[in-house]
Amino acid sequence: MDVDFSGLLPKTLNELSDHFTTYVDLYIKPIQSYKKAFSQRKNSLNYVSLHAIYYTLLLLLLVFDIQLIIKVVLAEVVLTIIPVVYILLPFILFTKILKKNKNWFNLFRLLLIIKLQNAPIIVLLAVFAKKFEVNSAYILMDNWIIITMILDIITVPIIINNIKLWQRFVWILANYLSLIVSLIIFGIVFSNIDIPEKLTKKLSLVSPSNEYYQAMYADSLSMYNFRDDRYMAIIDKRTGFLRNTQFVTFDLNLILHTRALNQNVEQVIILDSLMTQQNPRRKRESHKYVKVKEDLDVNLRALDTLKSIFNAKVNYDKDRFKIQKDSLQFKMNRDFALLRYNYWVHMDSMYTDWDQVKKISRTNKIGYSVNLDSNKIAIVFNLDSIPAYKQKQIILDKKKEISNFLDRSSFLEDIFLYPLFTVFDFIDI
Repeated sequence: MDVDFSGLLPKTLNELSDHFTTYVDLYIKPIQSYKKAFSQRKNSLNYVSLHAIYYTLLLLLLVFDIQLIIKVVLAEVVLTIIPVVYILLPFILFTKILKKNKNWFNLFRLLLIIKLQNAPIIVLLAVFAKKFEVNSAYILMDNWIIITMILDIITVPIIINNIKLWQRFVWILANYLSLIVSLIIFGIVFSNIDIPEKLTKKLSLVSPSNEYYQAMYADSLSMYNFRDDRYMAIIDKRTGFLRNTQFVTFDLNLILHTRALNQNVEQVIILDSLMTQQNPRRKRESHKYVKVKEDLDVNLRALDTLKSIFNAKVNYDKDRFKIQKDSLQFKMNRDFALLRYNYWVHMDSMYTDWDQVKKISRTNKIGYSVNLDSNKIAIVFNLDSIPAYKQKQIILDKKKEISNFLDRSSFLEDIFLYPLFTVFDFIDI
């Protein structure tokens, strides 16, 4: 059925039925629809344009903003040139070898009709998922985007007439390789360009998985970088007053513990020497005690520097999660940001709330102590880590839930674009 723009506004039920049939055929007779868009006939452009109008009307039903919708549809049409570029070289090569009278504009119309066929499905899934907070719809949406990419590379070899099966297979393989190579080139080019964050968000399709990667990927500080079962207080030995408290990272704990062991060895050697002086017949045992090599000199200045760096990272993450728990678009990500924020608030308060500091020093056992200089001593407490552990476990459970969601969302992407990700990992993009 050839469709004319003169009948765009239906005047009768028959004309309305014709429009409905034309639109539905895109889904129940996809091959026939693809061939119409791909053909050399004059009405092929009208056919694709008509479906662009259908898509515009659908979007207007969802968001009644004519100017915005027109901009969106025009952007979708223009951006179709990107997948055309990806597979243009194999298209030119195979149409020339197989003597098919097709040009790049035929390919453009075909890829556009594929987009107009699948974009409404993706949009409706996104609207449904957001309105009813159904994450499984986002999973289907993310995978449907990859289905559209697959259709882009397989459709031309499938619908073109009078070519052998092996030629179709080779053409599809050439399209796939061309797509992967093009994406690698784009990835390398854009990795060296500083793209503004606002522009990146506008160009990327917003979904829970995309938002999660953008919001959570660059954590400045892992909650595993420090010992939540250790707590350090620096005391002025002359006055007995607390100078400051400090996070104990794994590295710092190792350094302090090494220093404590060495100081104990020094005391044992001194004691052994004194005992030997009092009893000359006694055999000296000090040769059995060996000091451990210290990788870093521990002093007040070094500790203050470490504290300053670590606290800056903690405050950065705490402030970032404070914003994200309210500003992120998807509930799954907001809930996760809230858990992270509460964790850092809890940990930070242990070092800044004076009542908690006094409680910790009174109710927890001392693990070891280190003389920093003649006046200062660092006391490391064995802290009850159960409260922090419980919060951390809740975060880990939530992260596991999100990871399962991300794995399902990227199921087809991980398979289809595996060579691309392998190359990116190799060249560290």
